[in-house]
Amino acid sequence: MAERTLDAMALGGVYDQLLGGFFRYSTDRSWLIPHYEKLLIDNAELLAVYTKAYRQFGKALYKRTAEGIVKWLDEFMRAPEGGYYASQDADVDGEEGGYYRWSLEELKELLGELYPVASKHFGLEEYPWPEGKATLRVARPLEGPEAERIYQILIEARRKRKPPFTDTTVYVGWSCAMAYAELLASRLASVGNKYHAVRTLERFGVELGQRGRLPRGFRGGGPVGIAALEDYAYCILAWIEGYSHTAKLEFLKVAESAGEILLAKFLEEGGFKDVETVDEIIPTPNYPALDTPNFSGNAVAAIALATLSEVTGDAKYKEAAYRAVSALYGKMERVGPAASGLWIALDLLTLGVPRTVIVGESPELITAALRAYRPWHVVVPITGDWPYKDPAVRAMLNGPKPAAYICAGGACSLPVREPERLEKTIEEFMKTKYALPL
Repeated sequence: MAERTLDAMALGGVYDQLLGGFFRYSTDRSWLIPHYEKLLIDNAELLAVYTKAYRQFGKALYKRTAEGIVKWLDEFMRAPEGGYYASQDADVDGEEGGYYRWSLEELKELLGELYPVASKHFGLEEYPWPEGKATLRVARPLEGPEAERIYQILIEARRKRKPPFTDTTVYVGWSCAMAYAELLASRLASVGNKYHAVRTLERFGVELGQRGRLPRGFRGGGPVGIAALEDYAYCILAWIEGYSHTAKLEFLKVAESAGEILLAKFLEEGGFKDVETVDEIIPTPNYPALDTPNFSGNAVAAIALATLSEVTGDAKYKEAAYRAVSALYGKMERVGPAASGLWIALDLLTLGVPRTVIVGESPELITAALRAYRPWHVVVPITGDWPYKDPAVRAMLNGPKPAAYICAGGACSLPVREPERLEKTIEEFMKTKYALPL
């Protein structure tokens, strides 16, 4: 089911076949005619999904799709000082999808003798296009010089059009989601700009350190609004991932600060509420549990806190996450897959977030650990002083160095000192503990 859905989305009109990135949603069951708005948060979560799918299934299509999302970021969405812009509009001068759609006459004129090949590839004459304008999709695969020429011609023609308006608001949570996804993609598929992602995390870390809280976002050069549940949650995940890549303890410190804010200002008996202070007009707290289709705030918070607990060894974060998931469990049972994020969180809270602790200086071990694919796996490189009291990690620090220890399913491995053996060991250690019973 996952593979078929990912294929249909990547090959359909809901994905921008020329310059990458996914549109907001499809208006038909064939993933063909989209609503042409592009949101950062959708593409952040999809970048992570397609990166994981590439490693799960080994399909080149999934890596190309991830590369396309990054190409869209490069062209339109990166804030120079760190962060990512929020969205691109669907319309240009009042025409929905005007930047993306093509009349068949225009395509015939542009492509000339290549039009029959393009028509077969895109299925141009197999569908009654709304208003006579086609949305590009892949009806039949095409590779080689002809394909390259067709795409080159169309990309050059489209770049001459007026692009959709880009909302240059930098939303903190959405930007952290994309920074996390780019870091994940960079280590699992060599896709993404990890330097921009790290710069984003540094910018937000400074903001939290100076103000003691995060804003909702940045607009016109300054902070605006008050951060919501998802903002802190996604930034915790992203800061931990940033730490895995850089071994900078500053990232873990700001992740802890954000975790403390979640526990002190957001956690209630009903779970994590979506905002720190409820609205005067609608004073009833909302405890987001349903994926919309983005992860619900409670799901991201629970996953982030479970990960933070695993890295620091502080059980209070995991306990808080478990309280929230427990409070929402009745709703989870009623809605099933509509709360998939919370079911993932419960799985991680029950079995543990897989982690690899690396003690001592060894870029080779760190690189091998980062390259390993295991869902939600976190790398903990300890190259200097370690301020946390986790007894398991303390024992590792007293052992041989450099060495890597894989922890999953309530157990930790013996030290692994050979980089060439580490990746396979990470992927296999206690793997059956996480398997679904059939």
